[in-house]
Amino acid sequence: ETDNGADPQRFHPGLAGRHRAKVRAELDIPDEALVAAFVGTGWRRKGLYTLLEALGSLSRKAGAAPVYGIVVGKGRLRRARAFAARHGAADVVRFVGLAAPEPYYGASDLLALPSFFDPCANVTLEALACGLPVITSVTNGAHELITPGREGFYIQDPADATELAKRIEYFTEPRRLSEASRAARELALGHTLGRQYGEIIEALKEVARGG
Repeated sequence: ETDNGADPQRFHPGLAGRHRAKVRAELDIPDEALVAAFVGTGWRRKGLYTLLEALGSLSRKAGAAPVYGIVVGKGRLRRARAFAARHGAADVVRFVGLAAPEPYYGASDLLALPSFFDPCANVTLEALACGLPVITSVTNGAHELITPGREGFYIQDPADATELAKRIEYFTEPRRLSEASRAARELALGHTLGRQYGEIIEALKEVARGG
């Protein structure tokens, strides 16, 4: 993570047109699926296991729209795969390793980052700039940028897979997703100046330090 926010020229909604079809085909993800991106290293701290549990519960719902996850970053892969298998998420999660995140933001519909601790996760700002609604936790300082139900949601307990699943499922409704996508990009564009990002991030870090 860096302190300069997301570059709106690098991270933008046009990434979907460039990457969505190709990446989904490569990863064997259906066109109609709702896809949650997870971007980060230190998977336990970033809440990956909560997401895997949520994806498993959504995949078991009869008649529900398919929901997949793309995991970008480095972590204990064998452990994560075993956990996904135990919770019924093995078929709907794709681990792509350390990689530039742009193609995967482009292939995804939202960012899910139920982090247990983050002063201000920069991927939150990157995803918003790409027009991806963000579902995170109150323990990610960047949650303060989000108006629940507008650009995404934040959950109180980063271990609450049931609540996370409910918030992800909310976006299986196309109109909600498209409205939140527009709001996400708008929010990001309102914070593009390095100075503004710096001020926000410093303020959030101050809060995180209890200052």
